[in-house]
Amino acid sequence: MKERAEMKKNILLILVFIFTLSGCSVSKDENNADVTDCFVPVINELKLSSGEMIPIMDAWWDEGVPYSEEYSNKIYTCHIGENTFTFDLAEELVNGEQWYWKTAGIFYNEAEDRIYICLHDYNVLYEDHRVQEPQLLIIEFSGEQPQKYEVWSYTVEPPYLFGWDVICYRMQDNVFIVGENELAVIDLDSMHLRYCKEEYSAVEKCIEKEFGEEPYHMFLFRAVLEQGGMTVYSAEIAEAIDMPPIAMIYAAYRGNSLSAYMIVDLTTDNMIDYKIISL
Repeated sequence: MKERAEMKKNILLILVFIFTLSGCSVSKDENNADVTDCFVPVINELKLSSGEMIPIMDAWWDEGVPYSEEYSNKIYTCHIGENTFTFDLAEELVNGEQWYWKTAGIFYNEAEDRIYICLHDYNVLYEDHRVQEPQLLIIEFSGEQPQKYEVWSYTVEPPYLFGWDVICYRMQDNVFIVGENELAVIDLDSMHLRYCKEEYSAVEKCIEKEFGEEPYHMFLFRAVLEQGGMTVYSAEIAEAIDMPPIAMIYAAYRGNSLSAYMIVDLTTDNMIDYKIISL
């Protein structure tokens, strides 16, 4: 046990030494291995970008499988490879006669033979259209037995929250749904929909703490990495959405608690000019 503890201590010292060499400053709990480890993949990905900053880091996203789709009279059909799947949604769509559904993403969990189709109702955006519920659907089924499918429906608040072009991606057992300035997540174990408002607010406060009253705002808020029970969210920091960002922020959450955040300075020639603040 003593040798194992000594080995762990040495590994932590090496990590701190590496961070120091690469331009990192770590404040407060420097030996918090969980916190420092969750940012290592992000730092490595930044190094691989060869000096070109990617505003949205999607290296760990499952963006789904290719597909084509058809929707008519509450019957949804999708084509995945050589397979065609058809689903009758009449029982879920009882509050109106006309919907315009668009596939946001189709995800395949090969290990468990589960396919998840996320559908978004964009008809709600037409001015002359009455709001109908639901606005989101998840169809879950087995590729081997597609006839035994389940449909999960969600009412979005407000109903037009996600706009026209919904971005949808999966990380582990979570499907994230992205609007222009909004982020929500569906837990594929519980099928519960949750809005990431608390995480957004916490990251916003971190930016205010770092930049004070400077005219900077956060844009492109996303979840970018899930590792070791922690979720890392990111956002770019800029004066406006159409102006180059001056920094990136990466915030590590465990459960409902913000554990640490990292600021990456984009105003210097050194791409890996960053600091980690452990809370």
